[in-house]
Amino acid sequence: MSKKRISFAEIFLWFVALLLVLLVVSPIALGFKIKNDYRSMLAEIASLTHADIEIVSYNRGFFSSDVVLRVGVKNTPLTFQFKENIVHGPVYLGLINQGKMPFVIAVATGEMLPHTQFAAQINQLFAGKSPLVYQNIINLNGNVISEGYMPAVNAALSLDKDKVTIQTSGITIQSEFHQQSGKLTGDIVLPAMSMATSIDNMQLQGLNLNYSGVTGQNGLLIGDSVLALKLLDYYSNGSQLSVRTFNMRAITSEQDQLLNSQLVLKVQEILTSNIKIGPVDFNLKINGLNAIKIIELQDLQEESEQQVKDGIPVEQAMAEYTGKIMGLLPDLFKESEITINPLKIDSDIGALLADLVFSIDDLDTTALVDPLFILNSINLDINLKVDENLLPQLIRWQLASAATVTESPSSSSSASGDGAEVSADADDTLINQMIQVLQKEGWLKRQDQSYQGNLSFHQGVMLLNGKEIDPVAYFMSQMTQPAP
Repeated sequence: MSKKRISFAEIFLWFVALLLVLLVVSPIALGFKIKNDYRSMLAEIASLTHADIEIVSYNRGFFSSDVVLRVGVKNTPLTFQFKENIVHGPVYLGLINQGKMPFVIAVATGEMLPHTQFAAQINQLFAGKSPLVYQNIINLNGNVISEGYMPAVNAALSLDKDKVTIQTSGITIQSEFHQQSGKLTGDIVLPAMSMATSIDNMQLQGLNLNYSGVTGQNGLLIGDSVLALKLLDYYSNGSQLSVRTFNMRAITSEQDQLLNSQLVLKVQEILTSNIKIGPVDFNLKINGLNAIKIIELQDLQEESEQQVKDGIPVEQAMAEYTGKIMGLLPDLFKESEITINPLKIDSDIGALLADLVFSIDDLDTTALVDPLFILNSINLDINLKVDENLLPQLIRWQLASAATVTESPSSSSSASGDGAEVSADADDTLINQMIQVLQKEGWLKRQDQSYQGNLSFHQGVMLLNGKEIDPVAYFMSQMTQPAP
């Protein structure tokens, strides 16, 4: 009896048939898995972005599913809805056109739905287009690669009896969520934007936000983010503010139960009040904060907000909140160190250089009962040097900023002619008086065409420019001084 041999062609046909069966059955099986895993994946992303993400509806099909999400911004009433279509893997040929491998768990394409309350304005801004479209690729290793796009804007809106003209280039958003490590990285780019009203005009170029974050072992977000801006020009009522090459970096890390953070700010050039400032260099480090106490502070804030929602008067809720915070502060800061080195500002009219070191030794919860114990625990060193021509201008800007905040609309008419000169003279007189007071009280001393100041505080001993001062007596005298 002869045996029938299986030919290569038959093997190939059986392989193709099996592959076709897998291609048909796999999307159905993956549909169940994706639905089960989608909620947990969104929860991880929500914890990294501090957003509230809720699945409103999930309609699973054989080869794709339709999903509606509601996303809320924490501590605000803002909510947004997104509509998604999730194509089940393991093969999505549409990725080949994008230059990507087609083997994935799923691909979700979605768009932001216009907010009901602002639907008319959103339609006007984006000319009837969706304000955000995106694609999420869930790879076979569980990583999620996201690409989003906000279309360009060229619109004019009526706002508070004024016309606002807005023009922007398209905004691109790219991110990747690493399933195994829980790390989220991303990049947001806005090449150009302009906004104008009858009195204001703003031009912006080269805005870029790069971020990387992961939930640490203490349950807090740690990571690295960089905000960069190439150019900002702002004009209002004849005043101008220009900023060129602005970079800000924030870094957060942890060591056991201690949280460390650093803020680095660099600005190449600022032009305001016909004065060129720059470069500006600022470096702030806050190390050794107790991570457990930070979490407790966050819980207290949520508890206070819930009390207000439950009808407890705001004053009562805030009083309880403040009292509980004061009880946490000793443990929060007892191992901390705060440094500013440097704060450096160059300009056409002079320079400023400052540094600061602050730390606390042997502080515990009894410190709140004994203020002298707090003073004996504080270590502080502050050094300041500012050129004589720059200090008056810094004070003038501070006074102008305070006046802008407190100025009522009825008194917002601009001065001109002799009135403006009298106002400027009054400002110069006040500024000179303020500088004289700072010198008289020993905070500043004049040396080599600059004002310098040094404050140190160690083991309860306060030295102001080398002169010992009783800190308790000094601060009590400041509190009891009559208002000018």
